[in-house]
Amino acid sequence: MATPTPEAVKILKRADPDTSPASWALRFAGSLDNVFTVLSGISDSTQVEDDRHIGTFAPSQPLSDNDRETVAAAPATYRAAGAVPCTSCRYRMPCPSCVDIPKSFASVNNYKCTGTSF
Repeated sequence: MATPTPEAVKILKRADPDTSPASWALRFAGSLDNVFTVLSGISDSTQVEDDRHIGTFAPSQPLSDNDRETVAAAPATYRAAGAVPCTSCRYRMPCPSCVDIPKSFASVNNYKCTGTSF
């Protein structure tokens, strides 16, 4: 899930109002078998602040069975919306046809997930 839907955020916040969606994702990745390192892709200062203050891995908090159910329910809302699973990595950029692929997918996803356009 690249950007959680509003419904997914509600699911996560209902389970733990003080934990950000990014923290849920990091804890999920860190709870997988044979995972020894989790890297957080950070693209702006807001994410740096969130990553520092949520204390995701200090101390480490593996997911409980209830947490795993919560984490499984959240992406289901994303898939149900028909969103394109794009993380805006820009791997396919520049596009030979000059299409901003991540921005295009973000616009489509925003419409599918919220019913509004930019």
